Amino acid sequence: MDPNLDARLKAIEIKLDNMSRMVSRMRGSQKRAAAFRVFYWLLIIGLSVGAFYFIQPYLTQLKSVYTGFSDIGGSLNGTKDPQRGSSAPDSQSIGNLIDQLKQLNN
Repeated sequence: MDPNLDARLKAIEIKLDNMSRMVSRMRGSQKRAAAFRVFYWLLIIGLSVGAFYFIQPYLTQLKSVYTGFSDIGGSLNGTKDPQRGSSAPDSQSIGNLIDQLKQLNN
């Protein structure tokens, strides 16, 4: 047997152990990165849903005011309102619009 063979085998064994440790550390780092990425996207989606839930009442009020404006605008332009059958704006629809704007400010 070659006396250098034992020394070379020992050096190869040490290098393999070091490489095994590095590979296992890299794999652990990949697992942590994947877990963080999932947490990151869940956080973004959760904040988006929460923001929509928080803003939804304001959007509903704006929608009702917009429909009030479109009803008033249609009656001011002389288009017939199928519910009332008249083409002139009436004080009741203008009063409803003013009430909606007051509710928006509150």
